[in-house]
Amino acid sequence: MSRATLMIIDDHDIMRESLKETLARAGYVVRDFASPTEAMSALARGRCDLVITDMKMPEMDGLDVVSKVNEHDPDLPVVVVTAYGTIETAVEAMKRGAFDYISKPFRADEIELVVQKALKHKRLVGGGTLRIVNDTVPSALKNLGYSDDEVKEMVAYVDEHSTIEGAPHLDEGHLPVFDCAFRALGGERAVHYMGHLKMVAAAQPFISGAISKTINVPENVTVDEISQAYMEAWRLGAKAVAVYRDGSKRTQPLATAGSVSARASAASAGTAAGAATGAAWAAEFTTQPVRRKLADERQSLTHKFSIGGHKGYITVGLFEDGTPGEIFITMAKQGSTISGLMDSFACMTSFALQYHVPLKFLVGKLSHARYEPSGWTGNPELPYAKSITDYVFRWLGLRFLSTEERAEIGMQTEKDLEALEEMEAGETAEDGAKKVAAVTVASRSMDIGAGDPIAFAPQPDAPLCQGCGSLMVRSGVCYKCMNCGATSGCS
Repeated sequence: MSRATLMIIDDHDIMRESLKETLARAGYVVRDFASPTEAMSALARGRCDLVITDMKMPEMDGLDVVSKVNEHDPDLPVVVVTAYGTIETAVEAMKRGAFDYISKPFRADEIELVVQKALKHKRLVGGGTLRIVNDTVPSALKNLGYSDDEVKEMVAYVDEHSTIEGAPHLDEGHLPVFDCAFRALGGERAVHYMGHLKMVAAAQPFISGAISKTINVPENVTVDEISQAYMEAWRLGAKAVAVYRDGSKRTQPLATAGSVSARASAASAGTAAGAATGAAWAAEFTTQPVRRKLADERQSLTHKFSIGGHKGYITVGLFEDGTPGEIFITMAKQGSTISGLMDSFACMTSFALQYHVPLKFLVGKLSHARYEPSGWTGNPELPYAKSITDYVFRWLGLRFLSTEERAEIGMQTEKDLEALEEMEAGETAEDGAKKVAAVTVASRSMDIGAGDPIAFAPQPDAPLCQGCGSLMVRSGVCYKCMNCGATSGCS
């Protein structure tokens, strides 16, 4: 990996050339585009570390550029250039996902400062990372007496290996100059915790209060070493000390490596031990839940329903393949308890679908839940609902599950049973009339056991239960409800 590559998008030639000249002089590789469309095409084909875009362009607004860059790579920072005094547009851009903004007219040092901040390798709260490019290393090497050619070779080594240890031309006596709080990826050196404590102890006599300084310790530190750090802090006269163990937080603000996948690839490119570590990190990454988000513009399906006089609407947003990805449940009485509960329930169901929970599982678990409001619906496919969730998930099952999936969870409809009987009749007809008669007798006399995959015997003429609305099954000459135990009056 060489120098950072920046992309400038601005339809004003003078402004674009000024930005390009300033950043190229600072040592960055700059690609400039007057057309946002061409820039997006180039972004899809090549590497880029930072995008700088103007806010006002006739072809595409800067806010749209921010949105498109985030769709391409959520971890790629975007800096927007706004006119002087238009802070509102800058705030709106940062809400869209922009990293920072620059106001016109701007100074060269201001641009370089924003770019350096954007290129830091920092783990973000909402996910993703930003890459660090440390510009102090070349200055330190020059101050130590190295020539320009030697500095270039050592900086290239640092960019490639993420550590200065083992760099060509580097005197081992100069290594402590580049030690950091954490061990670099691929390196072995780090500032010892006593170095932090001695810095605090040296300044403490001149300060009346305590010093807020974190004492960084490596990930493999022992309990005895942490105890010793606290004891040494007490002996040195430090009024306060906070020990932080590398990697002890699930999301660590500053890291010497990027995301889990980046650490895995970097470690696996090294030694055999590094490969084993990279494989472990990759395994950790693959076990993370992955959310499948819907497109900004997607198709949807709206269904109106009524349960015992309570009217509402079900709106289902669809993925590109036609499967459901989000659900909105709107009740007629806005502001009611039922409306609020249904909104929260629909949001939870939407997240479950986007995190790849099978719809068949949700339908099987949440159908037939009994609570008020319940009653007749007027829907010939679902004439009676035991609750709103019962109706919603049975309707989703009828609308989006296949016949085989509905049979597995015991949600066969009259049409499913008719199709099943026709299929069975067609198969048995090939074997002869005798076998057809035997199958017919067996199907009429079959009884439902605990392990049957369907909830009732295949009898399309069976009535609905007056108590709960479930399809009843024949019991002698009458019918019995397998759900609530009610009978038609004679059994």
